[in-house]
Amino acid sequence: MKLERGTVYDRAYVEAKKAAHESTDQFKHLPAEIQDAYRARWQEEVDRQVAREMLKHDMRIHTVLSCVGLFVFVTIVWDGPTIPTLLGSVLIGAVTGWSWHVLDAGRFLCLATVLPGYLVLRVMGPGQSPYTMFFGAVAMVSLAALVGSLREFRTGNVPPALLKGIRERRLKRERDNAPPESDAEPRSASRLLY
Repeated sequence: MKLERGTVYDRAYVEAKKAAHESTDQFKHLPAEIQDAYRARWQEEVDRQVAREMLKHDMRIHTVLSCVGLFVFVTIVWDGPTIPTLLGSVLIGAVTGWSWHVLDAGRFLCLATVLPGYLVLRVMGPGQSPYTMFFGAVAMVSLAALVGSLREFRTGNVPPALLKGIRERRLKRERDNAPPESDAEPRSASRLLY
């Protein structure tokens, strides 16, 4: 049985891969407890893929709702809310939240993508003073950066430079705390890999 390449999240592909492994002579000659262990491991893989799909779905809903809440909050607090502007803020917030999910936006991308939506919302709204528009934009940008930072922490979308600094500090701390090596002891293979 030849398997076609599928995506990691494709349950049918994982099930077909499991069936292909179980149909081999090598698998059939294994003891029953080892076969059960393999089946349990394959089922864990399927369960993990299902959990990832559900997590991705939940993250998308959470992102869209948080962006809608952000737009509605700023519209109510800083702008003169009317029914059309509230409906517009919900719509623009949903579109912006969807774009955050698709772009996997962190704090800077959230900051950059929220401003066009806010400007479109201001064009829709009634005439406002520059004072309220300025402080509404400052509030929108600040809250979008906060939401983007929370998204980074939750999804693990940390900038590579920050990860590199964390890794270098951890390795330096490990080297500083490691006992000195003597020349009599050979180096282990794991020490050579790092």
